[in-house]
Amino acid sequence: MNISKLNPPNRKHKIKLDALIIILAPYLGTKWSPFLLLFFLAACVSTKNFQSINEVEIYSSHQGELIHLTPKLLDELTRNPKAVSKPFVVEYYADWCITCKAIKPTMESFARKFKQKATLAVFDTTEFKGSKHSRGIPVFPKIVYFMPNRKPIVTFGGDTRLMYNILNDYPAIPAEFKMKQPDNQLKTTFLIGGATDITSFSNEVIRHREILKKLGTNPINIGCYFNEPDFDQVYLDPDDYKFVLSNAKDCYKADKKTIINDIKQAIASKSQHIYVYLTSHGAQPNESRTPCLALRRFRFILNKMPTCNNQDYLFQEDLVSLFKDKDPETKVTIVIQSCYAGGLVSKELLDVGNITIITSSQKDRSSFGCSSDEEFTYFGSAYLNVINSLNQNLENWDVQSIFQRVNQIVKDHEEKNNVSSHERSFPEIYTSKDIP
Repeated sequence: MNISKLNPPNRKHKIKLDALIIILAPYLGTKWSPFLLLFFLAACVSTKNFQSINEVEIYSSHQGELIHLTPKLLDELTRNPKAVSKPFVVEYYADWCITCKAIKPTMESFARKFKQKATLAVFDTTEFKGSKHSRGIPVFPKIVYFMPNRKPIVTFGGDTRLMYNILNDYPAIPAEFKMKQPDNQLKTTFLIGGATDITSFSNEVIRHREILKKLGTNPINIGCYFNEPDFDQVYLDPDDYKFVLSNAKDCYKADKKTIINDIKQAIASKSQHIYVYLTSHGAQPNESRTPCLALRRFRFILNKMPTCNNQDYLFQEDLVSLFKDKDPETKVTIVIQSCYAGGLVSKELLDVGNITIITSSQKDRSSFGCSSDEEFTYFGSAYLNVINSLNQNLENWDVQSIFQRVNQIVKDHEEKNNVSSHERSFPEIYTSKDIP
């Protein structure tokens, strides 16, 4: 089946063609037949470009074809993403992308199978390389599900099973995430879940918030931050996805600017104690990349580690910049759960004074449990279990004792799961007198 850029003849044209056939029928079989056939075929394919998304939807409902979108049509779609009458799936395609080519037959099949429920289309970023829609795509194919009355669902990669599930289940898919808007409420406790490819990070900060509330921390002083998990988690980790969705209203989006502003407010207020828990993927530092922790989707591009950008990643320098001007009397506790977490600790940060940092791993080691099969990371599970057993408010915790217990649990868990000694994460604890 060809990818179609054109409208079919409308009903008015069809009536004219039917009449034309009746008129020309007596002349068929004569010497004029070849010319009449050419004329007839030309009339049949006398079509025009799609003028609107509505025309595309009507056409796809009848023909079940994979539509080739132009920049003009994609402009309309992105300006009013919730105005579609049914799911409208757009694959951002590139002609060098092997996966894009591999999923084309499946996309065409789905266009036929789900023609009454959905419109399927491609936007060729190679053909329209000058379009704004062709820029800034980190992974191909990028697939966007425009839905009636909800924000679009964005996925990356060629997971056609996910596409089938979404189209087959619609409209019985989970509701849109509704999270708290940034505000000026003073917070002194910051629970931050980063990357979105699994639910473990958001799950950890929500459970953490529940434990702190139980131990006496005032909920209004707790800032809970995470970003909506990728939609494939609806099917890969349904129970945890539903749990995170049901608690989203109590948390903020993990927007770097919002988090930094809220922590700065706590520092400016000269709070007695500031507590920060960070959990996400971390990128291994090298000559061209400083240590960083993902606040949004963590992506490998062509099997290479990502380049950490300032907007979506938290850096060692960010922590130093945040706390360097704090009041000397303000006690700071930072817990970092990520691969290569030790890389986020620096002498400059410890020199701030009155600060304790626990990391889930050394700067050259991975952390474990980052999978849809796990409710929490290994370190996150151990840490939550230990603090849940305490009978003290956060301000009275013995951080050294907590670390020792967590470290032992992580070691036991890694050994149980056959993690060798040279691969172990080796959690660490630093205080202001230490130099990493």
